[in-house]
Amino acid sequence: MKYLGLFLALCTAFDGTLAVAGGVDAQHGQYPWMVSLRELFDVPSTIICGGALISSEWVLTAGHCCKDPQRLLHVVAGDTNTAVNEGSEQHRDVVDVRVHPGWVLDFYTDDLCVLKVSSPFDLSGPYAKAASLPAQDEVTAEGLLATILGWGFKQYTDVLRPNNLQAADVPVISDGECDATMDDAVDYDKNICAGNNGKGSCLGDRGGPLTLVGGDKIVGVFVDGEYRSQTCGYRCDLYTEVAHYRDWISQETGI
Repeated sequence: MKYLGLFLALCTAFDGTLAVAGGVDAQHGQYPWMVSLRELFDVPSTIICGGALISSEWVLTAGHCCKDPQRLLHVVAGDTNTAVNEGSEQHRDVVDVRVHPGWVLDFYTDDLCVLKVSSPFDLSGPYAKAASLPAQDEVTAEGLLATILGWGFKQYTDVLRPNNLQAADVPVISDGECDATMDDAVDYDKNICAGNNGKGSCLGDRGGPLTLVGGDKIVGVFVDGEYRSQTCGYRCDLYTEVAHYRDWISQETGI
């Protein structure tokens, strides 16, 4: 197993579509699989991580978002602007937390978690829908555009998070391009890189999905980014590659 230490992968610029750092406000219902994770007794307040609905009962997120066994988690679906009651929000408590057994605290290999909620979300409307997943070991080609989502800070130095869900389209970066500037080894069978000059994930976006543009297929889960260098949007971000874990997800959830 190869672990990621200091993640400082510089990426070349990519002329992709303009669309989190460098992002734009998502429209209500545009990404209905996106959810926020909060603490049970602090629901109106800080979002701990992002996540994605993969069924009416299961949420996919990063392992480190689930690392504290004393933290009682709560999931909000159907929410785009956290400052407004949009009438579409659905709240559920988490009753089952399953972190990948290979994940080790403070490392980003096998950094994946699935959460079961207390009762199924209603997916019959336009604001809460399950995303699709890739097949086991399905390859995500470099250069494909994918959408990153989150309520995290737009820049490292920001004091306030945006109320509205942010979205940005970024290119999938080749393993070789990432590896050429890595300080430490990354297991590219288990991780995928994406990013763009001026667009990327930032503080508070961890656990959020990387979804191929034009569809709802989740190819990555955000686990680490360039904000170690106190900037956002100018270097590659690291994602757990969902295709490597498709069989594990099925084993744990039945999906």
